[in-house]
Amino acid sequence: PCQIVAPGMIASAIRERVETSTGNKISAVIPCLHDRDPRIPRCIEAVLDQVDEVIVSLDGDATGAVLPKHPKIRLVHSPEGLKTGFGKTCNRGARASKGRFILFLNDDLYLSPGAVRQLKAVASQDRVAIVGGLWRYPDGTIQHGGGHRGHGDVGFGHLDWKKTEPTLIEPTEMEFVTAACMLVRREAFYQVGAFGEEFGNYSEDADLCMKVRQAGWKVMYNPRATAIHDESQTTKPEKNEMLKAAHIVFRQKWQRYFSHNPPGQVGIFT
Repeated sequence: PCQIVAPGMIASAIRERVETSTGNKISAVIPCLHDRDPRIPRCIEAVLDQVDEVIVSLDGDATGAVLPKHPKIRLVHSPEGLKTGFGKTCNRGARASKGRFILFLNDDLYLSPGAVRQLKAVASQDRVAIVGGLWRYPDGTIQHGGGHRGHGDVGFGHLDWKKTEPTLIEPTEMEFVTAACMLVRREAFYQVGAFGEEFGNYSEDADLCMKVRQAGWKVMYNPRATAIHDESQTTKPEKNEMLKAAHIVFRQKWQRYFSHNPPGQVGIFT
C-alpha cells in the first residue's frame, strides 16, 4: 500500500507521530455537547493563542456549525450523533490531537493569559503527568484550589471551595486535580488507558489521577495558572444523579486505596 502513497505524506505523518512523544506542542481538547451556547466561543478565544491546536470534540447531536472558524480549530464528531459522555468524548478528541501535552478544558472555563505556560512549566518536570490550576467562580471565589479529602472520604473535593484566598501559593503535589482544566502528558495518559469510559459523567478525572499515580507519575497543582469557571452549566439539570451514578463506579474501583491511605497521601501506591 505504501507504493501508492506520496513519500512526502508518509514523511509528514512520521514527523507528526514523533512530535507527539518528543516535541513541545500543546493540544487543547474541549468536549462539547451544546455547541450553540455563547460560552464556548469565549472558552476557545481565551485558549486559542496559548496552544498549538484546539480540538472541539462534539458529543450528541452537536455539529459545530456555529463555532468560530480558525486554522487551529478542528472538529471531531460523535459517531452517528450519539451522546457518549465525558470520558469517551475527551478520548475521541485526544486521539485526533497531535501535541505531546493535551489540555483537557471544559467549555465553560476561561483561561487567563499565560495560564497554559504556567501549567506547562510544571508539566515538563520529571515524572509529572497531570497539572491543574486555580479556578475561580465569576464572583471571584475559589472553585478549585487543588484536591482535598477528609478522613473516611472515598473520592475528592476541591480545596478552598468558595473561599477568596488560596491556601497553596506554590506548585504542590496532589492526589487529585479537576479535569475542568488539566494539562496531561500524552505518554502517561495512554500508558494508563486514557479516561475511563465506564463513567457517564463525573469521576473520570479522579480515576485518571489515581491511575497515573499508581503507575508512578505525579499529579501537581500550580496556583499560578488561573481561570474563571462557570461550572456545570452543561450538566446542571441532571448533575446530582450523574454524580451518584459515577461515585458508585468509582467506589467499587478504588475503595481499597481510600481505606488504606490517609488524606494527602502522594507518591506511588499499589
